[in-house]
Amino acid sequence: MLGPEIQRLSRKHRHTIADFAKQCGFTQKHVREVFDRGLDNQNAVRDWLEAILPRKAVVHQPVTSLAATEPLASTPYTFDDFWQVHRALVAGALPYSEYQSSFVRLLASEDAIVSELKTRFQAPKLVSIAKRLGCWDANRSTKDENAAHIYRKMTASFLLDGTVSYSMGERYEDAVIKKVQAVTPKEYEAALERWEIAAAEEKKSLSNPETFLEFRTFLHSKSEAHLTDEQLCRYDALHATMTRDRRAAARPTTVAAFQSEELSGYAFQIKQGYHDKRQCPVWIVSLSTRVEPATFDELNRKAKMLGGWFSSFKKSDAGFQFLSEDNANRFAALLSGDVDRSEVLAERKERKELTAAERLHELADSLAARAEETIAQSENSLQNTVRRADIQAGVRGRAFAEAALSRTMHSIAEALSRNEANYLDGIRHITHIETLDTLLRLSRWARIREVRREESESHYAHGRRVEQIEGEPISFADIRFVEYPYPWIHKRLLDELVHQCRSKNGVKQSADRMRKRLAREKDDFVTFRADHDIESLEDFLSRAKGAGLDVERVDGALQKYRRLQRAGITDIHELRSGLREYLHYRAEARGDDPVKIAERELIGKRLPGFFPTPKPVIERMLEIAKIESHHRVLEPSCGKADIVDAIVSQHPGIDLHAIEVNRTLSDVLSAKGYEVEFGDFVEHRSRYDRIVMNPPFENGQDIEHIRHAYELLSPGGCLVSVMSEGPFFRSDKKSSEFREWLEEVGAEVEQLPDDAFTGAEAFRETSVRTRLVTIVKEGCA
Repeated sequence: MLGPEIQRLSRKHRHTIADFAKQCGFTQKHVREVFDRGLDNQNAVRDWLEAILPRKAVVHQPVTSLAATEPLASTPYTFDDFWQVHRALVAGALPYSEYQSSFVRLLASEDAIVSELKTRFQAPKLVSIAKRLGCWDANRSTKDENAAHIYRKMTASFLLDGTVSYSMGERYEDAVIKKVQAVTPKEYEAALERWEIAAAEEKKSLSNPETFLEFRTFLHSKSEAHLTDEQLCRYDALHATMTRDRRAAARPTTVAAFQSEELSGYAFQIKQGYHDKRQCPVWIVSLSTRVEPATFDELNRKAKMLGGWFSSFKKSDAGFQFLSEDNANRFAALLSGDVDRSEVLAERKERKELTAAERLHELADSLAARAEETIAQSENSLQNTVRRADIQAGVRGRAFAEAALSRTMHSIAEALSRNEANYLDGIRHITHIETLDTLLRLSRWARIREVRREESESHYAHGRRVEQIEGEPISFADIRFVEYPYPWIHKRLLDELVHQCRSKNGVKQSADRMRKRLAREKDDFVTFRADHDIESLEDFLSRAKGAGLDVERVDGALQKYRRLQRAGITDIHELRSGLREYLHYRAEARGDDPVKIAERELIGKRLPGFFPTPKPVIERMLEIAKIESHHRVLEPSCGKADIVDAIVSQHPGIDLHAIEVNRTLSDVLSAKGYEVEFGDFVEHRSRYDRIVMNPPFENGQDIEHIRHAYELLSPGGCLVSVMSEGPFFRSDKKSSEFREWLEEVGAEVEQLPDDAFTGAEAFRETSVRTRLVTIVKEGCA
């Protein structure tokens, strides 16, 4: 009850009551409430004072006189004071006494704080502060309303558990005040301990999230971009697993008992039969009498749920057939109650994966055989011009990609057959794998675009970093940039299709819904992400196609999305998890041999005197040379090392020295792994047992090279060289002397076929007639 002093005051005029309320620290709002409530009689004033005075800490003190009363809330309180107290409260550094006194001061300063907010901050800033405190409708509120909302949230921030309940007719503010002032020191300490534990958990979540809830806490404060590749991998795996578990839980694992009254008291007969087409035994559940169509539909539906089917192909074996006796017994047990079908679902999943694995193996074998055939045909085709070489390189490139795809399909099929595929267990077709491969490549380009966005192209390391990324194999670092292929369609195409459908029966309503959907879009491209949105799009396209309209261009935008959905990859987390698993099975395209690539670069280049020796000519030269493993051999004009290749192939590890004057050929020679001396052969000095060569023909160089090579031969050594026809019929002094010299050294000359340097065996064709010259130097080796 109120004290005698308050009872005495309450009998006075209501203005005296208002003055007393002000002196006790009440705000102008509470004074207005006295007048608004129309408190004209003594009982009403007393009841109101008893309701509100406890929250001002006045009732708990004996009041002797108005002049002597000093309210606890007389100290001014500002918005900055609130934030300082709030930070201390959240940090657990605010003593209980200050917690209660700060709340009293806040209540006493309502008008001052609201006024400060309106004068200190502009309207947009107030909206921002209100949103920060949890006022989500701040954008639609006035400045005065937002200031009042902020003050209301300030008082609510003193709630230790953040919640408050109040009854009908009670104000929210009164309920908050009542709950805060009822907090005991013990309850306050317990709340601080809970906050400390929660703060430690949040700190751990922000530094090293491991569980799904920790990742959600992390992402509430930061973004996926702040997760490392390993953390993102774990988060995706947790999210994908949860999604798949939810889908599995939505699939009923029990079959309800038969509901048809016709089956009450019914009995099934089970017998064993044989399936001629499948060549396996079956168990047949036969009906004793005919049943109504509705009853048969229920029987048929639930038989399928248990892996069975109805067959009347053989009149004697007509009934519901099952591949196992257990499933037949489960079906019969539905007459008495529900039946668990978990084993049936597991068997069905395993059977589907085995079937998919077999089909993928068959497709992979066919693809590999086709790729090998294409590569063989391409390598045997004529590629003596730049255009022909480039065309065949493209043909082989596609074939190498198909060969890699076939190896990938074999790997995934093996994983399916062993039940080891986690996120790729829905792969059924080659198009599913091609879609994953396409998305991987797109993620690589998305990563490069991000690098270009972060770094200016003028940055000194920009180009080098992009080239480095392009040269790296696709990895987990690229997968974080992948985007789920939601349908992404040009608005103009949809507008045109909608316009065409407005006069077509059966599609008008769907077209009108799509028109309204497009009216909300401002961009040139429309992306459909929500399930209901995509269902509406597919319904519209299906109806438009049924009306005879061409929807191919629009329908193509759903291709990747549909493939992933059918493969059981339904969101970005399952996609990223699936791509990481796919990387383990993905085979890289091998491509052309580096030597062939380097050789192809030579086609069309201006290389004087460069006419590589065809394989048949090389075989004849080595047959004549009779090289043995202990010989020291020289190839003084090795070109792209065709003769060297043949010698090394026949005599691995032989002491072989090669010389080439043209450094343009260094890429080919390096690709083959040869250490070649680059320089002019006529300046070379050494001794060799065998010299096999195809010197340049221009300006009589073949004469000079052969005579110099003879000087390098050891006694008993053998020189075999290709040379042009010219020195054998020209009448100039150099040619005449060379023919005389050949006779002196006992050279043997063999005419080569006119087409020796033409045809498919010739890398670069020439119509020049050629001969083989063989010289054995006198003396003992």
